[in-house]
Amino acid sequence: MNINDKVLLQQEFKGILLFKEGMFFRTYNQGVYILTEHLGHNLQTHIKQIKKYHNKQVIICGFPVNTINERLPNAKLFDFGVKLAFNYSIDEYSHWYERRCPEKSEAR
Repeated sequence: MNINDKVLLQQEFKGILLFKEGMFFRTYNQGVYILTEHLGHNLQTHIKQIKKYHNKQVIICGFPVNTINERLPNAKLFDFGVKLAFNYSIDEYSHWYERRCPEKSEAR
C-alpha cells in the first residue's frame, strides 16, 4: 500500500488509522489532527508534498509499535495496523490543515 492509498483510506475513515511501517505506527492528516489536537499527544509531525497525491501536502506523525496500548488502549488491531473510531468536526480539521500547510507552488 503506497502513501496515496493510506491518505485516501484515512480521509474516508471517521477516526484514526495507524499503518504499521517497520517498528512504527504512522498516521496521516486527519489521524494526526485527532492524535495531537483532540487526544493531546505531543508528537513530532512532518509535512511532505506527495507527487502521487496531486502534489498536495500530507501531514505525518508516528510512534513506536510497542507504545500502542498506553497511547490508544481502545484501538483495534488489524493486519495493516490499527483503527480507532473518533468523531471530529471536518470544518475544524480543514482550518487546522490550512494553518499547518500553507499553499505552496506545485513542484515541477
